[in-house]
Amino acid sequence: MNIIIITWHDALSGIPQGSILSQLLFIIYINDLPDVCNDLYTKLYIYADDTKLTTGDQQELQKDIYRLNDWANEWLLKLNAEKCCELTYTANLCNSSNTNYYIENCNTRYQLAKVDSIIDLGVKLRFDSKLAFWII
Repeated sequence: MNIIIITWHDALSGIPQGSILSQLLFIIYINDLPDVCNDLYTKLYIYADDTKLTTGDQQELQKDIYRLNDWANEWLLKLNAEKCCELTYTANLCNSSNTNYYIENCNTRYQLAKVDSIIDLGVKLRFDSKLAFWII
């Protein structure tokens, strides 16, 4: 005879996965995310749970990364620093950005990895720092 013990725990944050309402609840949950960034310098692009920040001002970008991280902490979310990265687009192929960007979680400062290309969520295209793209 097998005995199964079930215990209940309160869910303090999150959205139920697999529910018909999951997508709607997620949109409501992140509805104020675009208001976090400074619209004069930084643009925020959101697709599903993937968010991209773009800017021409390196100092404003770091400020917006901090704002984004503060927003996530306020809503009991944690940014996965290992999945966050920096990709610099530049017309000068010899001179890439020497600026480092950071995310702070639990009093630990994580430097964002610099990458030469990314694969976008939902679209199987690869973009690189020279603005070349190809289908994978």
